[in-house]
Order: sequence, then structure tokens, then C-alpha cells
Amino acid sequence: MGSGRIESSFSDMSISSGGGGGFGSGSGFGFAEEFGLGMKLGKNQRANQFLESLKAEGEMIVEDAQPSKLSSHIATAHQPTDPVTLTAEEKLNVTQKRDGGMSNFDVQGQLSLQILNPEDGLIQVQVLHLFLSRTLSVIMHDLGVIFKTHPNMNKELFANVNILGLRDPTRPFPTGQTGDAGVGLLKWRMQSADESMVPLTINCWPSVSGNETFVSIEYEASSLFDLRNVMISVPLPALREPPSVRQIDGEWRQ
Repeated sequence: MGSGRIESSFSDMSISSGGGGGFGSGSGFGFAEEFGLGMKLGKNQRANQFLESLKAEGEMIVEDAQPSKLSSHIATAHQPTDPVTLTAEEKLNVTQKRDGGMSNFDVQGQLSLQILNPEDGLIQVQVLHLFLSRTLSVIMHDLGVIFKTHPNMNKELFANVNILGLRDPTRPFPTGQTGDAGVGLLKWRMQSADESMVPLTINCWPSVSGNETFVSIEYEASSLFDLRNVMISVPLPALREPPSVRQIDGEWRQ
């Protein structure tokens, strides 16, 4: 295929992160043992009392709290400079219910090719998998993954031997300058109701003690994933005082 660099990162959800793509090296989406971290914070209820007093006087109060929604996407860290570059971009959108379970799990991905020089355009892309005796399409079909190749791609070639190539092998791929998005070769999508396939889960436990409200937020991730740049966004109602964070694994800001 010539020189190339496969780039992928996994960024987040009102949560963000990096790692994992649609072409893992295992038999599917298996998950190993989990680890958990979290945050505890306390909040005086004076702000709540102030809001309630405004409501009692007939003021219209708009609170910015939103349902918990998790999403993730892959972002390229820098522009490619190699003659041939493959970029895998995958976005995961998950909506989890307050009392457990999820109402939405959707993965969408795309494999793009960027070629800088016309002389490198006559190539094909081999997509490898651990189980070479089975085609990638069959393996991912068992997991509910749906593939779509570009209309100019040889669909039978990909279905039979996992190779992405143009229908006309004498025709070169288009070339572009550094910074271009490249040419989309392959798209895939997966939807599932299996909560164990979520790479990162969040549990929120609020409790009231006297005139204070305590909230414990815990997140768990499978050790199979290498998540980076994870950001968890906690929506707060308007006119709130900054929360008092008692304990946290990581950093926080308001």
C-alpha cells in the first residue's frame, strides 16, 4: 500500500476519550475486568432556597439541567504529511437512563484515504482481522455491524477478501493537499441494546444531609479500552454557587 499512518483517537460524550476502532484485533467487542474512579461533591442548599423564593414570587426560572447523554467521537491530532494516510473516525452516541440501562447505543464510523501524490494513487487497502479464515463482513455481521463501501469501490472484492479497491483497477484514487478530509472508502454502523458494550458508564448518587446536598459520581471503564482526554460534563441549574468538591480522581473546573 506504500507508506502510511493509521490514525484514530476516541473522544467523548459530554464525555470525551481516545482508543478503540471498528477493526479491533479480537473476536468482537469482548470486555475484560473493569476499574472505577469517581468524584464526590457537596452543595449548600441556599441557592435552591433562593430559586424557590423567586418561583413563589411568580418569577420564571429556566434551569439548564439536561438529561444525561453520552457521546463519543474520534479526532485526528494533527494533519497528515505522509504520501498515503488512512484515517479511521468512529463516533459513539449513548443515552443512559437515570436508573440504569440505556435507551440509545449507536456507533458510526468511516475509513478515509488521503493521497498527496498522483504517482501513489494506484493502490488497494487490505483490511486485516485476527480471524483471517473469515471475512471481516461476516465477523462484523455477527455483531450487528453494517458496512457500506463507496459507490466507486469493488464491493465483491471487499466482501470476499477484505480488500478495498476501485471497481476500475486502472483508475487511480483522487489526490489532495495536506489538510483535506481525504476520500471516504468505507462506512459502518452498529446499534445495540447490550449495556455491556458501553466503554464508559457513569453512576450518580445524590443524597441530602441537613441543609447540604451530597453527590457522588462514579465512572467505570473496561481495561480493554485505552481512554484518553475523558471529560465528564455535569449540568447545573442556573444561579448556582460553585460546588464544593471533597474528593476527585483527576481535575475539575466550572
